[in-house]
Amino acid sequence: MKEILSGADLHHFAESLIQEVNTLGEAQEIISRAVSFVADKLHIGRVLVMLDTPPSVFDLKGTKETRVVYAGFRGYDAEPIERRFSLVNNGSLQLAWYPIKGHSWSDDEKRYLEIVMDYIYLKGLGVRVGELLSRSAFVDSMTGANNTQKLMQYGTMLERSRRLPEFVALFENIKNFRYINRFYGDRNGDYILKELVRTIYFSLSAEELIVRLGGDNFVVLVKKQNLDAHLELLSNLKIRLQHAGLEQDVEIQMRCGIYHPAPGDQVGDLLMCSSAALQYAKHMVGEQIVYFKPSMLEYSIRAKEVSVLFPKAINEREFEAFYQPKVDLKTGALCGAEALVRWRRGGIIVPPGDFVPILEQEGTICTLDYYMLDLICRDINRWRRDGLEPVPISVNFSKLHLHESNFAERILSIIDENSVNHSDIEVELTEESGYEDFAALSEFIDTMNANGVATSIDDFGTGYSSLNIVKNLHTNVIKLDKSFLDNIRTEKEQESDVTLICAVIKLVKDLGMEVLAEGIELPAQVEFLREQGCNKAQGYFFDKPLNEIEYRKRLLGKRIYSL
Repeated sequence: MKEILSGADLHHFAESLIQEVNTLGEAQEIISRAVSFVADKLHIGRVLVMLDTPPSVFDLKGTKETRVVYAGFRGYDAEPIERRFSLVNNGSLQLAWYPIKGHSWSDDEKRYLEIVMDYIYLKGLGVRVGELLSRSAFVDSMTGANNTQKLMQYGTMLERSRRLPEFVALFENIKNFRYINRFYGDRNGDYILKELVRTIYFSLSAEELIVRLGGDNFVVLVKKQNLDAHLELLSNLKIRLQHAGLEQDVEIQMRCGIYHPAPGDQVGDLLMCSSAALQYAKHMVGEQIVYFKPSMLEYSIRAKEVSVLFPKAINEREFEAFYQPKVDLKTGALCGAEALVRWRRGGIIVPPGDFVPILEQEGTICTLDYYMLDLICRDINRWRRDGLEPVPISVNFSKLHLHESNFAERILSIIDENSVNHSDIEVELTEESGYEDFAALSEFIDTMNANGVATSIDDFGTGYSSLNIVKNLHTNVIKLDKSFLDNIRTEKEQESDVTLICAVIKLVKDLGMEVLAEGIELPAQVEFLREQGCNKAQGYFFDKPLNEIEYRKRLLGKRIYSL
């Protein structure tokens, strides 16, 4: 091969490429200077670099660009020599070399050009590998979102430049993701997370971030002026996936805790306050988007305390059953009771509102529900041993149980292990249970009916599926929510209130179920319900929830209430 480039020329060319760079943009400048060392002797008029890297977990958008890395002043011919190289992650680097105008490369010159191209390819490959390694330190390897390290780095930069107040921090997660994951399977669950990240990522500006903290928990930093647009995006999220051989759209409901940083805030403040707002959103029924208030920090601390103390409280049997009597509205007779959980901690009774929503959100409420059923069965056994005849006790169960494959079997097992009659127990679930998983609720009720265990639907009228429940579920009792009756026989009563209650009572009874009214406090409410043929009622008009000792006295007494 005829010597066109001396050893010194190649040395200068190669040495100029050795400089450390971090991005392909910086590499362009290095390559341009390197080519200038050999351009005259090789008659190079123009050099193009075409980079094509597909989207990946480390680069969600991918790259497709063409850069001029060298342009001589003598012009160039239109016919280039092109060469394509493979890069990591299925990418490619294509080089196009144009001779100066009027020059045709000899075979020897072409061989030297190939050597030069190899050097440039190795440089591009090294930069690409370095970029991916650099990004991998800041990227969640499953979804391609940024990770906590990136959030801390970027947030600290904004903090030092006093720009944090330009942004809003949103702590986000998917409502009921564990059940979506269980229903559609882990693979589809992962796919949903990836598509969620992609959807949000492509909606963000260059200065905004989406960060995955783990599971389905994310932190998103958006500019203040873009907050409304981001919330609008979250309100209409649907992800199409393959399930059971069919394509279907899965509606994704997001919960958000939102915090507007104040001057002087640090990154940790963003996480703490937005997280506290999200925790509040999780525990407040119907609230999906919550803006931070200082009082929420106390709530967050209490939630963590409940979570830590709960296992010990279960082991040491700190939870007790309080019983609220149910009354037959025809006779005034005690006809049943609802068991309500109370937590006796350090001699003080903790009301259920302070711990039940927290346990519900964590899923540990299921452990408490089975504990309470066992406790109630023990009480029923003790009453019988003492010569008392119990009335049926209704036991509350969370909607979360409907996602357990052995829910009905566990209930029957606990009843049988305690040698309690099936007719002594009534299982109570909320109307919301049917809204979230009607098929599972229907199957569960049918199993209970087949085994002689009564069921009731609590909080009827507060959800969205009321008529569907009345029409299609073979439950024994429908419990009218207190809100139905709050205005009855008061100055606020409207004709529509009366019409609605009368219609519901008639409909439920015509379908062969009993109606029980909750939260009865006034004699006029009792009179109205009796006139309409309501079967049963409970509330402070008759009795407050009673501890076991006080409730035992009701079983010992005449068991008749004044109507």
